[in-house]
Amino acid sequence: MMGYGSGVHAPGVTGKAWECVRHALLAHAAADAAFKATPATMHPAARLSLNLNANWAEPWDAGSPADVAAAGRALDYDLGAFAGPLHTGAWPRSLAQRAPPGLAPFSRAEAAALVAARPPFFALNYYTAAWIKDAPGAVGEQGQGVVDLVRIQDDTAPGGRGPIGPAAESPWLYSAPWGLRKMLHHVHITYAPPSIAITENGCDAPGEDAAPWPALLNDTFRVAYFEAHVAAAEAAALEDGVPLEGYFAWSLLDNYECKRSEKRGEKRRVGWGVGSLASHLSSHSCFSLLHAAAPLPHSLSFYNRVRRLRQTVRPAARGLRDPGPECESVGGLAGAAVSGDGGRWGEGGGGWVGGELSRESF
Repeated sequence: MMGYGSGVHAPGVTGKAWECVRHALLAHAAADAAFKATPATMHPAARLSLNLNANWAEPWDAGSPADVAAAGRALDYDLGAFAGPLHTGAWPRSLAQRAPPGLAPFSRAEAAALVAARPPFFALNYYTAAWIKDAPGAVGEQGQGVVDLVRIQDDTAPGGRGPIGPAAESPWLYSAPWGLRKMLHHVHITYAPPSIAITENGCDAPGEDAAPWPALLNDTFRVAYFEAHVAAAEAAALEDGVPLEGYFAWSLLDNYECKRSEKRGEKRRVGWGVGSLASHLSSHSCFSLLHAAAPLPHSLSFYNRVRRLRQTVRPAARGLRDPGPECESVGGLAGAAVSGDGGRWGEGGGGWVGGELSRESF
């Protein structure tokens, strides 16, 4: 949307959001068909999916049918526009009814190809949440056309609610772990995937861009963000029956290419994990940091503590595909396959035993 709708991100095209979504979905269907046409012996343990980014949409007034419908519409625009065609072969009804420019229906052959490419696991990116108000005639901020809703993350009116959660450095990012749990439940009941993996989740810390070394390492905001969101994911799996099989924290490297209006290396430090230190020390890559004799941020110790999820959330216990040792990850639900100094992997899914994770772990 931001690359072909509003044009804020590369390649800076405007007014082509829905053409882009359509071609991206059909490209995935073609890639899935090619993948399935290759001999299984070439990729015996591989599964093909596509990661979808969406933030939770909470009705401004849960007692207002209009706001509840608007929140559902927001989810349709953010998530359903991508996930819906892979499950039904058609756009969500709320989009089709508004018929934004470029939203052409799929042919029968295209619909069949999309449904055949339904992923074996749902790959979800989640960062934040927003309140949603019904607003007839309102236009989407990312070139989606008329969406008939507005998003509110910080109610600054006199006597207002204030922010929807603790504010990160990025103006669009507020910590809302309860939204992750609701989003996982929504995906579970709406699309019924065999399993779900959280493929991106993270935040930048307030004031981090200007933080001096080594104060930058004390990223307590990010630690709290990760801990709260992993706890929400755990609750969704253990209490709500969501078939969660993976959690990936974003990320090792920053996305220098996101803003076309900014020179490479001058982008705000997104700060998800090691990438923040890399941007602080070098505008090129983080590999020099990984080989330097430097301490790592406190948020990386999160991966050591997350082993509790490995002990309590096991795919095999819920009848899911066990990813096996080739996909073994920190805590079982974290994304980086690592080892570390002074520690070892516990037997039978026991997680990391002894020793702190170090730069050699990555």
